[in-house]
Amino acid sequence: MTAPFILTLPLAAPLAAGTVIDIAADPDEARRLVVTDIATGVRYSVPAAGLPTTERGRVSRARVEACAISAGRAGTARTELTVVPMSVEPVSGGDGAADALSGAERAAADAGAEASWWSGVDRTEKPAPHRFW
Repeated sequence: MTAPFILTLPLAAPLAAGTVIDIAADPDEARRLVVTDIATGVRYSVPAAGLPTTERGRVSRARVEACAISAGRAGTARTELTVVPMSVEPVSGGDGAADALSGAERAAADAGAEASWWSGVDRTEKPAPHRFW
């Protein structure tokens, strides 16, 4: 597992733990980074100085472990994200699609079984009580 590091942003960026972010150089300005929340698409353009020099050019995607926002003077805010780098490797051939389809089929079967259980369809009927005359 890759060691976590601190990413400092000079703004309020409330990113929940578990959020996956993309970290890239800003194509318009050389000394800036673009941090993108993958789930929402929100982009934060920030100075590259917020990224540790050991991580520059090495990290492209990371998962947020913790987020701390602190308020400064005159309404300024600062966000410190503890992030863990993620590997972004292309999937070879159709292996990824086959795995995804297999997982989707398992999830559908599990959901169907759960629905049947709660609707009472798969429950066995109780035998009729013995009648005597």
